[in-house]
Parts: sequence; structure tokens; C-alpha cells
Amino acid sequence: WEFIEKHSFQNASAIHAITENEVAQVVRLVSSKHTFVIPNGIETLSHNPKVAFPKEPTILFIGRLHPKKGLDRLMMAIADLDVRLLVAGDGEAEYKKHIYDLVGKLNIGKKVEFLGFVDKEQKKALYEKASFVCVPSHSEGFSLVVLEAISHGLPVLISKACHFDDIKRHGAGIVIEDNEPTTIKEGIRLILALDSSKLSEKSYSLSKDFSLEIVSSRLLLEYEKILQASK
Repeated sequence: WEFIEKHSFQNASAIHAITENEVAQVVRLVSSKHTFVIPNGIETLSHNPKVAFPKEPTILFIGRLHPKKGLDRLMMAIADLDVRLLVAGDGEAEYKKHIYDLVGKLNIGKKVEFLGFVDKEQKKALYEKASFVCVPSHSEGFSLVVLEAISHGLPVLISKACHFDDIKRHGAGIVIEDNEPTTIKEGIRLILALDSSKLSEKSYSLSKDFSLEIVSSRLLLEYEKILQASK
């Protein structure tokens, strides 16, 4: 910070943040700078592909197997729930061992399926199989997993640390205050009690706000403002 980044921030014409949480962090560092918020964008689909939901409640977790992602908390949450958990992602051997050991300790081997790394087509198939996506992270900048899930018409259950309050505002899923196992468990019960088809419609509709076309247009306008101000 002292030798490189401070200079970059102080000499910037503006600072682009992707969440309001990032704005708060920037203000603490360089309060005098113009900061604007434009989130990441995603390639949206021409129609909602989610046409059916599984009879057996099926939770999908996609992401790195890493402590900050909260997978261990999710596994603890489902220990006494009648659900399936599909885990797509890979990670370092030491943490993977911890996760596998936890499966045995919690006696949830029949509920959890580890799929390893999955590509685009495999993810598409998983979105079709799942009831909802769960992102119980301790910390996220802005979750691309959530963006991709809603673009496929999937409801989401996320922690507040994902900084994606639009999910709650648009009724596209559930935002839980923390990622304690008991809180996640209650969130799972809540989302499964809601109308999945309506959640899906709202999720897909929300994803349109994050299309690459809309995000690019907003970004272009901000850059034009900055250029005009510098003349």
C-alpha cells in the first residue's frame, strides 16, 4: 500500500467498485476520490432454462474447496435434514482431506456427492438437477457463482458476506445474516418452503440486470463522464 497502491489510488480520476461494500472500503482509504459502483456482468440466456425441480431437495455448491467458502458450515447444516448436497469444485489436498473427514464425522456420506472440477456443460446439467445453489461464504467480493446460477433460473441461498442484496430485494432467494450452521439450516428450510417456480422466474429476471450489454453500457457512460471532466 505505502509503496505502490496508495499512489495508484491517489492519482486515479475515479475508482470503480463492484459492490457498495467495496465503496466503504475505498472511502476509508481515499475519501476524496469519486467512486462509482458497477457490478460484474454475465452472458445472459434468451429464456429461463429452469423448467423443473427435483422431487428430492437437492442443494448445489459450486466453488473452490477453501475455508472461506463455508462448505464445512453447509455440511454441518444438512446433517439432520432430508436433502442431497452436490459439491462441484476442487481445492488443496489438506483442506479436501478435512472436508472428507467431516463427511465421515457427520455421517452424511449418503447425502453428499463430490464431483470435482466441472466445465461449462457439466455445470449446465447440474443447474437442471438442483433445487437451489448455496453460497455460504465467510467473504466474497461479488459472487460470479450467484450470477451464473440466477441466469439459469436457479434460486440461491447466500450469506450476507456475498454482498448481493439484490437477491433479497428481488425475491430471488434467501440472504442469511451469517453462515453459522444453524442459520444455514434455517435458510434451507425457508427456501424449500417457498414456491420454487416463482423464485426461478425472479432469479432469471434479476439476471437480466447484469447482462454484459447493460453493464458495458453503464461502464462506457462512466468513462465518458471521466473523460469530459478531464477536458
